[in-house]
Amino acid sequence: MHEIVWYVLNYYFNRNKNLPLDKAKYQLDLASLYIRKRAFAKADSLLTYSESYFTKTNNTLWQSKVIAIRWFMALFQSEFDKSQNYYSEALKLAKNSDDINLISLCMRNIADLKRFKGHYTEALELLFEALKLNSSTMAKADCYKKIGTVYRELEDWEPATKYIEKSIELKKKIGFENSLAYSYYALGLIHHRQLNFGETLKCLRQCLTISRKYNIERLTGQALGAIGAAYQD
Repeated sequence: MHEIVWYVLNYYFNRNKNLPLDKAKYQLDLASLYIRKRAFAKADSLLTYSESYFTKTNNTLWQSKVIAIRWFMALFQSEFDKSQNYYSEALKLAKNSDDINLISLCMRNIADLKRFKGHYTEALELLFEALKLNSSTMAKADCYKKIGTVYRELEDWEPATKYIEKSIELKKKIGFENSLAYSYYALGLIHHRQLNFGETLKCLRQCLTISRKYNIERLTGQALGAIGAAYQD
């Protein structure tokens, strides 16, 4: 799938390479693909070009997107402190641009970093603040899932289940089926920790069906492993 996107982006990039704004935007998409390929030097070169253009034209919205992608690259390289610095800067720029969905994205991803470090209270504060924003239904669904994940790691099962189920409800409402797989997986893990064998398998099998349908290979492997672990218990 990435290869198809790669060729399409290159086609449009070559077609519009004389338009500076289009070139800067396409370079961001190409950089994201290079990051997934772990070609970090190439990605950094593309990001530097786009960053320079958006800074020169005072385009704060796209500046924040460049920083967000740098966060993505730092996360791939397991540089969590650098990741948080990038997203904190992206959040400042996003607030200046008044892009509610981008503000929500920045807050949710900073919350993820807080959770990775075990700063659960700070993570929840950010997520509940993001939830109050008038953002998209998908953003709210992601907030609910992330809140449920924090509570799961705190082993507070009731709110963990409540918020993951809210995430599933919203994702079904907007028909974002591939993202449902992640929520079903998270809910399956919660049921597993509570020794609810039937519900565990039900959620994990739903996750497995969707992840296979959309060829989400890593999640498919995780679901199969979790199903195996549930049978062992």
